[in-house]
Amino acid sequence: MLNDLLYRIDSNNLILVALFLIFFYLINFSLSKFFKQRNVWVPSLAASILIVYWIWRADFNLTGFFSGIGFSENLLYIILPIIIIAGLIFLIWKLGISKTLIILGIISIISGFTNLVYNKGAVIGIGVGLLILGIILRARKRREGKERTPKNSQSYNKVSNNKKLKNKKSSQNPNNSEKINEAELRNQGMMALTNAAKQFKQSIISNRRLTPGQKKFYGTWANFINYLKQARWGRNEREIIQRLHISKRDFVKVFNKYGKV
Repeated sequence: MLNDLLYRIDSNNLILVALFLIFFYLINFSLSKFFKQRNVWVPSLAASILIVYWIWRADFNLTGFFSGIGFSENLLYIILPIIIIAGLIFLIWKLGISKTLIILGIISIISGFTNLVYNKGAVIGIGVGLLILGIILRARKRREGKERTPKNSQSYNKVSNNKKLKNKKSSQNPNNSEKINEAELRNQGMMALTNAAKQFKQSIISNRRLTPGQKKFYGTWANFINYLKQARWGRNEREIIQRLHISKRDFVKVFNKYGKV
């Protein structure tokens, strides 16, 4: 059944989808390294769509090109679905389900206005559905994030203020300040992180709208990191660790003991 479905799809279109995912990965990776921003997926998506659109408009015989370098059409029907599935898994891992649905919705809607698909109305309808579902999930996630936005940002601010105070004292008495500084800052960071982990766990457990399965889903390591990022503890896991003066091992230990649902 799957083979029949794949063989109904033109190999050129499969190649375009695979190229889109490859271009998206490469552009997103490059921009994230250069700009170090979380929302580089938007320009990456736009650039990938434009590149693939240009290839399609140029009317390249992609199947013939790959056949010329040793990839038969039957082999393409084996390799391309694997690339596409791997690309979708990457999108979900990197961007989350909501953004992935939005991207798939946009691509489906754009495809519906081209000659890439036969049943244009159905493809546009599916695209609109995916886009709406992605927006709803994203809005819901943001709303729940705001509800869980912690008062623990005060704890982080306390650590930052204490760090500034310690640095000021260090400049006045540099001989014995370094050892005391690091130990005290680590202890304060551990205390602040422990309080944040407890609040994170409590906010999920006390949310009556979530089922036990959803509580398990939202009580993961990735969501705890997002919880701290929303509270402005740092832009990523590494920055949070540096600001709290703790190790990755400390971070994981505190989460497993106090924050894991």
